[in-house]
Amino acid sequence: GVNYSGPAADSVQGHSPSQSPSSNGNNNNNSVSMNNAKSNSYNQSNSYNNSYGSHNNHGSSNNNSYNNSNNNINSNNSKYSNHHNNYDNSYDKPPRNSGYSNYHPKPSYNSHHSRNNHNSSGFSMEDVVDRLCHPRTNVAEEMDRARHSSPESFSSGRAITAILSQLGRRRQMNVAMQVWRWMETTHGITRNVFHYNALINVCEKIKDWKRALDLLRQMDDEGVPKNEITYSSAISACEKGGNWRTALDLLKTMKSAGIMPTAIAYNAAISACEKGLNPSKALEIFDEMKREGVRPTVVTFSALISACEKGQQWKLALSVLEEMKTTFGPNVIAYSAAISALSKGQQWEKAWELFCEIERSGEKLSVVTYNATMTALEKGLQWQRA
Repeated sequence: GVNYSGPAADSVQGHSPSQSPSSNGNNNNNSVSMNNAKSNSYNQSNSYNNSYGSHNNHGSSNNNSYNNSNNNINSNNSKYSNHHNNYDNSYDKPPRNSGYSNYHPKPSYNSHHSRNNHNSSGFSMEDVVDRLCHPRTNVAEEMDRARHSSPESFSSGRAITAILSQLGRRRQMNVAMQVWRWMETTHGITRNVFHYNALINVCEKIKDWKRALDLLRQMDDEGVPKNEITYSSAISACEKGGNWRTALDLLKTMKSAGIMPTAIAYNAAISACEKGLNPSKALEIFDEMKREGVRPTVVTFSALISACEKGQQWKLALSVLEEMKTTFGPNVIAYSAAISALSKGQQWEKAWELFCEIERSGEKLSVVTYNATMTALEKGLQWQRA
């Protein structure tokens, strides 16, 4: 995932020359005050000139700060544009610290101080999503304004896919559903597989596997074809929601639909079995994966070892670890899971051997690795090693 962020330009506040206080409270003539020899040091001409010169320097410094801020924006814009198909700014965004107390979105698309580049045909994705997520925003009106500012990107569907993906990263399911309903009632907007995939991905982020299944049924009703990403996201939503049986059913449905699962789909199914404390099923999927010619990844092995650890199958965990080492070499995540499996199996000596092995490999050890090893040593009453 790509983080779409950029610093907002600092607001530049004007600085007016210091007003010279008169030594005589009734005298309002500035020239008399400045030339009055008995006035205090603030009213002397030289002091005033110095203050005014200091003000000019300060203003110049402030301008430099403003220019540097704009340069930073331009630098960030180049990165942002590469990731967003040059979606550009078209909104007049309020300051970040304004608190939105009296803010209402303005239908103005000529902002010169936004966080991202803009032209006449695009909009800033982050600005749009910021506004959509604000509790006082009318989502339908905001989407209408965004569509008006960039009709081409909305007609192609790219803009809506990007908006839903951003909402998924922010876990804003309520806003995403309001966008979804706006699509249903807006003329000229047709939902496609990319839109469905993006919304199912939001379901995955918040572990809402039931809504993900509802969206799969809705795709059938609307005649929208599914692809590998559709099923993988739905399987992952079931995995995160702790429904391993449904995850395996989706994997079978995926194959029966003629869509060959990739390592991502298999990994999600194995992780679902891990969370369901079913290492035997995880091993079945692993064997099926290899029979289908899908190459396991480090994530595959790590998930399988974790499934063995959850099911207290330390011998199986060591067997899987040995198979992984022949292909990928040492991996701290897989080793940590295997050490944890050995700890649960009261095998502190083997756990210590694995710890020393991963330490010699040069891999950067994690807190999980140390904790799992110390737990194994604790169970073996090896307090000195711990």
